[in-house]
Amino acid sequence: MLSRVREGSVGVRTFSHADRVEIATGSSSERAWATSPSVCSSKSFAIPGSVAPNWRANRIFTGPNTIIPTIQLANLGTNYNANWTPWNNKADDYQVRDDLSWARGAHQLKFGASWALYKKIQDAFAAPQGQFNFNGFYTGNDFADFLLGYPNNYQEDAVHDSGHWNNVSWGLYAQDNWRVNSRLTLNLGLRWDGVPHTYEVNHRASNFYPSLWDASKAATFDNSGNICSGPGNGCTATSPDSLMVTSRSRKR
Repeated sequence: MLSRVREGSVGVRTFSHADRVEIATGSSSERAWATSPSVCSSKSFAIPGSVAPNWRANRIFTGPNTIIPTIQLANLGTNYNANWTPWNNKADDYQVRDDLSWARGAHQLKFGASWALYKKIQDAFAAPQGQFNFNGFYTGNDFADFLLGYPNNYQEDAVHDSGHWNNVSWGLYAQDNWRVNSRLTLNLGLRWDGVPHTYEVNHRASNFYPSLWDASKAATFDNSGNICSGPGNGCTATSPDSLMVTSRSRKR
């Protein structure tokens, strides 16, 4: 029996201009068996991956708060932006493969199959720490408004969420190097790859299928552009989409 094993490695790169660390990892194992002078089987398992774990921008102030809000001064063009940090991003790729080589007469045959799983975990690009905008509306000077704490606008993302995305793929192949005679060799092969759609593990992604559309269940709106919560203001009844009505009521 012939055996060959190859192990992976871990590398770390650190950037001095920001408190960010990227880690690249990889591991693979491959074994080959020669069961006879004409047959060889090779099996492998690979786990390459990468991750940028919970990195943060440099802070200006110390204290219990992790990230201070984004601050924009419209006229001066000054902007402090922590962006969507802390931000988690992770990708792993697992693969199992089996290859069989067989020499028979004038034919060199090879068959193989593989299965791969790609897993992606990534935070949404959201800034729940909030954003203050100053344009000088109150004093005529955006910096003066900032010193007084009078923003003309404030916005905030409610959720800093994370998605878990998976993709599974399969592969099959067969090939033959056929030496027909001393002057002619045919290289024949056939391969099939199955690559279905990526899906969200917790079923939090959706697609729109026009054939499933039911106009009777479409949301209705009043004359002010709000979802109908009952008769009046252009509405004859509550909107069929009761979930949206409930959500709007909670926001009030």
